[in-house]
Amino acid sequence: MLHQSRRNVQRGTRTARLLVGAVLICGTVAGQESDNAADDSAGLAVPAETELDSVTVPVEHRYLGQAPPGEIPQVFARSFFPDYIHSTPVFSHDLSEMFWSDDDDLRCTSITDGEWTTRNIRLSERDFEYDSPFISPTGDRLLFMSHHPAIEGDAGQSENIWSAQRRGSEWKEPVALNSGINRHHMHWQLSVAANGSLYFVTDYTGKSALAMARFTDGHYEAPVVLDQNINNDAERQMGPYIAPDESYLLFTRAPDLTGSDEIYISFKKDGNWTKAEKIRLANGSTIHGILPVVSPDGQYLFFMGWTNRQHRAHWVSLSQIKPPIGPVSPE
Repeated sequence: MLHQSRRNVQRGTRTARLLVGAVLICGTVAGQESDNAADDSAGLAVPAETELDSVTVPVEHRYLGQAPPGEIPQVFARSFFPDYIHSTPVFSHDLSEMFWSDDDDLRCTSITDGEWTTRNIRLSERDFEYDSPFISPTGDRLLFMSHHPAIEGDAGQSENIWSAQRRGSEWKEPVALNSGINRHHMHWQLSVAANGSLYFVTDYTGKSALAMARFTDGHYEAPVVLDQNINNDAERQMGPYIAPDESYLLFTRAPDLTGSDEIYISFKKDGNWTKAEKIRLANGSTIHGILPVVSPDGQYLFFMGWTNRQHRAHWVSLSQIKPPIGPVSPE
């Protein structure tokens, strides 16, 4: 396991980022101010009329032009990520953008005319750090975690979930999700389904467990800790990824911090979650890693794993995964 934020020791030497109002390759940042008041409808509503754009990125340029992985997980884009990154890269629904966090900065690379170009993005003039960004299945929400206070007077000791809304090519000011969500002590990867349901990690019960909050009528209902088919009291659960149609849930389970993390899956059947099981490669071996994410086209599993004592993004074809995980589309 790896969790080491260098924000405190490098606060004064962070890479220069584009300012609010600047034109970004991954969208334009709106130059508007917003208070910290939570507004679920602005932060994560999924418009019913939203339609997915067709994938127009040529096959040879998809996934940064990397050769597809073989039968075992491979390091993803080794030369593109030469140093430490803090989250699994996530792609937009049309595969034209990729987001990740790097030393508390929000990074994005976007393809134009066959060229991938990378920038740091600053979504606000406020002093955010950006951790574990997740792009919604419909591509119009970017969620992330930050110690920035969600309410006035908050000391910023725990992480909160924030959401930025995209209208056309413009990103709006990030908005904190409501206190029913952000009162939980959370860390690392969150995930959202196409209907807005939010899956995240909480230790509210004294254990690292997965929880879900249903999005109804523009607001979140109270979060519910998932049952024992998902959460094992003897181990730590973290890093959820929910399928866009909520048909399956991927996550990491770990007994300790020694690097023995393994990726698990549970399927939704008749409205209930099946008992989580380890996912396995075609050769029967399990996958040691954290923060699993499935690509929008349902072709690849991405996760963070150790290679040569370095924490790196890995990927593997879903065709090599057991039990089978079929491609799904947002409802």
